Amino acid sequence: MLIFNSHFLQFFLTTYQMQLPKSHTLQNGKYEIISTLGQGGFGITYKAQMAADVGGALGTKKIKVQVAIKEFFFKDYCSRDTVTQIVAIASTTGRDMFQRFKEKLIKEAHILSSFQDAHIVKVFDVFEENGTAYIVMEFIEGESLQTKLQREGILTYDRTMSYMRNLLEAINTIHGRKILHLDIKPSNILINTEDEAILIDFGISKRYDQQQVETSTTPVSYSKGYAPYEQYISEGVKTFSPETDLYSMGATLYRCLTGEVPIESLARLEKEVTLPSSLNTSISKNIELVIMKSMRMSKEDRFHSAQEFQEALSVSNNLTNSVNDTSVKTADQLFEIMNGKEENLQLEKTPGRPNYTEYPGKTEQFPVYVSPPVRSIVTIEESGMKPPAQTVKREAPVNTPKPSNAGNADKTLSVSKENDSPKLSLDSKFNQPVLNSEKKEYPILKKIQESIIEEMILVEGGSFERYSDEYHSCTISIKSFLIGKYSVTQEFWEAIMGKNPSHFSGCEQCPVENVSWNDVQQFILKLKKGTGKNYRLPTESEWEFAAKGGNGEYSKKYAGSDNIEEVGWYDGNSDQRTHPVGQKKPNELGIYDMSGNVWEWCSDWFCQDTFTKMSYQSNPEGPLKGLYRVRKGGSWKLVPFNCLITNRSYDLPNHGDWSIGFRLALDYEHENKKGFYR
Repeated sequence: MLIFNSHFLQFFLTTYQMQLPKSHTLQNGKYEIISTLGQGGFGITYKAQMAADVGGALGTKKIKVQVAIKEFFFKDYCSRDTVTQIVAIASTTGRDMFQRFKEKLIKEAHILSSFQDAHIVKVFDVFEENGTAYIVMEFIEGESLQTKLQREGILTYDRTMSYMRNLLEAINTIHGRKILHLDIKPSNILINTEDEAILIDFGISKRYDQQQVETSTTPVSYSKGYAPYEQYISEGVKTFSPETDLYSMGATLYRCLTGEVPIESLARLEKEVTLPSSLNTSISKNIELVIMKSMRMSKEDRFHSAQEFQEALSVSNNLTNSVNDTSVKTADQLFEIMNGKEENLQLEKTPGRPNYTEYPGKTEQFPVYVSPPVRSIVTIEESGMKPPAQTVKREAPVNTPKPSNAGNADKTLSVSKENDSPKLSLDSKFNQPVLNSEKKEYPILKKIQESIIEEMILVEGGSFERYSDEYHSCTISIKSFLIGKYSVTQEFWEAIMGKNPSHFSGCEQCPVENVSWNDVQQFILKLKKGTGKNYRLPTESEWEFAAKGGNGEYSKKYAGSDNIEEVGWYDGNSDQRTHPVGQKKPNELGIYDMSGNVWEWCSDWFCQDTFTKMSYQSNPEGPLKGLYRVRKGGSWKLVPFNCLITNRSYDLPNHGDWSIGFRLALDYEHENKKGFYR
């Protein structure tokens, strides 16, 4: 007979029963839960009924009105007491974040309740109960646009344009109140029984003051394919910019007419989005131009208001499409063709619209075609980007500061002289490497590549035991890989990115910090593009395996010692700042600073039970999605416990502070076949 431990059963129910039960009441019986409609990373939405009195001069009657109630609930970090239904978060970081979001949610509910736009969900009530907050909204009969798209695939042009008119009207309203939605996508759009689109879920929206500066400090989330590039960048939406929401609208339009989610904006640094007409040949080039303009990487190149976007859609219907080159597959190709055939774009007369000129290809309100971006080429010196001075190989004695230009002068990285060829230049707009020579070479980045390889440590494959607590362990198998001997330095970062974001700047050999996980992805993309090597962040398991010393029979608490004074900078010896890399004792593999100095980002999404679900895992990469990214190793401002090899922490991917940095990793087999590991 199977007997359950009562404490374990209570823990299981408390942890995994997230939703309020059916028939549960809120506000002393005013609201009664009917069913759960859905759950996302920030909340649970319920169908409920509200007790209300209706009547007139001769009497009243109690009725039940259907409403939707959204409960603020962090899916991965909140727990619920199954008896009291009180919501709690165990970690201090989680509690602080939860409180900030909750306060913001309540403020936003009061603002949204004042909107009278027919295409914005109506908010009736907001209150706190069970340790969290609830928003009461109108219940809309219908389905989400996401559900409709999953069923129908591609929507008709007329229906899509009708939805766009509804949504752009709603966006124009919220932008007029200096609010950005920041999460426009099909799953946050409801289609009612009258076939009208209604914008919902303002959970991560931001308000801005009259000076266009944000009034809330909550972190920004993003949805892949729908979020523009600036949402991945620290402080990318710090000022009010309608173009951010309009990118998401363009991506939604793209999804409706093609049946495909566009490529993630961050990935567009390497690969351009597929043209809509390549996925649906019935899409005219004129509508395609509107879509592509709304989704330009640079905010300055997009539509600047919802009204302008709507105007573009309206006018595009009156343009005669004369570009029918079926070989066009990328936006840049299309822009080049359109720019060369400007005289072929005829603007037809539009009744009641005398403000439109009638000569080819021009309007007074917005361009009917999008010109290709001018690639302004500047040299490193002209761009203000500091050339790298990092030596190819550092062999500094422990506890001795390393001179930034030590070593053989011939191996020191420097900028090519003016008459050297080819010469590395930078695109002034996107800071991307380009060439002023026909040869496909990047001399500076090639030297950086050689420097990195010299400072990569081979971690031979093996396995280790990962204990999540005294009852749960997991055997983790890891294949061979390469990991950085040092954390990425300020000097290295500035050489690639052109600027140093670090708070403790002025120390070239100190680890770069104040970088978010998303910032690191930009760095890696540029490094990969310049060197042709698939650099990445280590997984959490790779990081821990390397910190432990790999396959050796080591059981040290910190990376290389049981005494943190020997191997790491922490709050007891750091003088409350970072220190140059490589000054402490390395671990058994010769890797420095994996305990203390700076937290180091890992590639994984964070999940509390990553290592408790299975007793064996091979090269785990973490969950497929989540809210936070993993960071490891502790930092200069923390106590020794936080610097333990096994300690786990996490943060939002767009958050960076003075204590967070990273180190690089490489797949060993892939690079070894290319002959780059020596």
